[in-house]
Amino acid sequence: MSVKQDIADAINAQRKKYDVETRLPWDKAIHDQVIERTSGHKVVALYAAFNHEVDTYAIMETLWWDRTLTLVLPKISNKVMTFHPVTGFQDLTPGQLGILEPTTVV
Repeated sequence: MSVKQDIADAINAQRKKYDVETRLPWDKAIHDQVIERTSGHKVVALYAAFNHEVDTYAIMETLWWDRTLTLVLPKISNKVMTFHPVTGFQDLTPGQLGILEPTTVV
């Protein structure tokens, strides 16, 4: 196993120790920082949280209310990552590894 994989595994193990309620204040602080930094931008790229990652779903919901912004999420097809606009959860479907990604066909 590589050093990089060892570090990733250690971080994942640490994240899994915290339940949703414990992570909530941290997720909220990150949410607020992201929203604050969207000012002056037209497109915001984000990922769909997976496996105890920072809750990006609340960020998505907030961004969808702002009609001046376009939210784009990654989609992987044939080992190529492309970004596609999404306007709501109806635009997402489980992709590789079960991670939500845009339903857009590439």
